[in-house]
Amino acid sequence: MLTKAVFLLLAVAVIQIQSEYIEPKFFEDMVPVAGRIVSGWDAVLGQHPHQAHLRLERAGFAVGCGGSFVHPEWLISAAHCTALSVNIFVRGGAVSLDETPEYLEETNQYWNHPTYDSSAPGRVQPNDICLIKLQVPATFTNNLAPIRVQSAADASQDFSQVKLVASGFGHTWTGGPGARILQWVFLRGVSNAHCRLTYGSIVTDATVCAHYFNVTSQSTCQGDSGGPLVHTNPKGHRILIGAASFVASGGCHSGMPAAFIRPGYFHDWFTEISGIDFENQDEQFIERESLSLN
Repeated sequence: MLTKAVFLLLAVAVIQIQSEYIEPKFFEDMVPVAGRIVSGWDAVLGQHPHQAHLRLERAGFAVGCGGSFVHPEWLISAAHCTALSVNIFVRGGAVSLDETPEYLEETNQYWNHPTYDSSAPGRVQPNDICLIKLQVPATFTNNLAPIRVQSAADASQDFSQVKLVASGFGHTWTGGPGARILQWVFLRGVSNAHCRLTYGSIVTDATVCAHYFNVTSQSTCQGDSGGPLVHTNPKGHRILIGAASFVASGGCHSGMPAAFIRPGYFHDWFTEISGIDFENQDEQFIERESLSLN
């Protein structure tokens, strides 16, 4: 039976692939834009200080995405979020969209990975990752702080059955209303081999997949694109291991894996664009973890 998959944000186009795999397509064919994590919890201030909320303006409309602060001047997000964007409003250091955030600025500087076709953001593609440069650098506090980026050495780490955390300002249910509070949820890692059984060759070595932790409705959803997938390592450090890319069209609560892009595969490109080695930043740029509830 032909099933379908969708991006975490936009509805533009459908591509044909082998019928035994899920066929990627965009969310707006199914539900409205803007959304929340499914079956998650309200975040408290300072719990996910790396979380960014993005409002991306395109010709005639705007969309919402997530992102991660990784440096005072740089965010990591999904390329299908920034593709064709004219302006990006960045919020950070707040858990409510109704509150004044500690950081609220705009930028028009972003770089999508060179193998990503930015002229076709309606098509599910590998290497769905981008860098966003903040024109006004962020001042970090307990509520606004960068997260460690997965190292190149750990880029291929197997997270099968490992407890992970996703967060974002996305739908709380397929087609449901959007909450105004940042949501977070536990997910369980899925091997790439298992994820390929669902999605086929769109799952590359630079993909990491995760599904529900203990309730099948737990997932990322519309509006969570580009947002963080986080692993807490044995030292207690939170590591950015993925930027949200796509989920299954059976609904965000379908129980099928969600797919994220592993940043560890892209350090050479990150450094080429930014001039910064995100693997070896000064500790002053690394988020405070005393409020971690993971």
